[in-house]
Amino acid sequence: MRSNLFFSASCQVLLLLVFTPGATAATINVPGDSATIQAAIADAGTVKDDEIVVAAGTYVENIDFLRKAITLRSASGDPADTIIDGGGSDSVVTCDSGEDSNTVLDGFTITNGASATYGGGMYNYESSPTVTNCILWGDSPDEIINAGSNIDATPFFVDVDGPDNTAGTEDDNLLLQSGSPCIDAGDNTVVLAGITTDLDGSPRFIDGPPLDTGIGVPPLVDMGAYEYGSALTRCTPQLDGDINCDGIVSLLDQALLALHWLDDDMIIK
Repeated sequence: MRSNLFFSASCQVLLLLVFTPGATAATINVPGDSATIQAAIADAGTVKDDEIVVAAGTYVENIDFLRKAITLRSASGDPADTIIDGGGSDSVVTCDSGEDSNTVLDGFTITNGASATYGGGMYNYESSPTVTNCILWGDSPDEIINAGSNIDATPFFVDVDGPDNTAGTEDDNLLLQSGSPCIDAGDNTVVLAGITTDLDGSPRFIDGPPLDTGIGVPPLVDMGAYEYGSALTRCTPQLDGDINCDGIVSLLDQALLALHWLDDDMIIK
């Protein structure tokens, strides 16, 4: 009898181990399974293969990864159609609990963070998450604060809000202009093996005009979802001297002109 009781108790322990919630990876869909991204993060376990997949759209919220080793990615992979909008309050994305490279943010536009002390777009404190294929834009006091291979600089997109002057819509042109600090500034080690093209199908690892400032052996991948091509990706200015086509002639235009004065592809209207 004692032997049977021991066997029964052992089987119960084994069953508990096998069916413990969170022991296997899960996929949480937003908004299908969770109404908000933050709710999905709260529901996710800590297995590094847990994944949150976010449908295209604009999500007005501030998110915190809560030290979870999970992947948060857009369903389309295109940051132009999946936007996390901070609503003008605090950092849009926060990692301040020791998140490491197993915490992944992939395929979003991060925008409208404000009133934060540091990192209006993304605030990383003693954390080193993996951020790929993302655009941080229109955040204050700065786009990102961390110790990783990111930059806080104007990316010089061709036309960030498109002909309709509304960021986050389908007509936005997020290709890089000549002179963008994002050219040859990425990290070759974070580009997955076998991925040889950007979202437009253009080849990755094209050696652009600026000096190589990224990580790896040249040619270096560009930062962002789109690789700067061998031909100049140039906008059409509406004002004389408006090199970056932002609708004003400013010191930024003068800086671009000075940087690429002798470039064959620098055409001044």
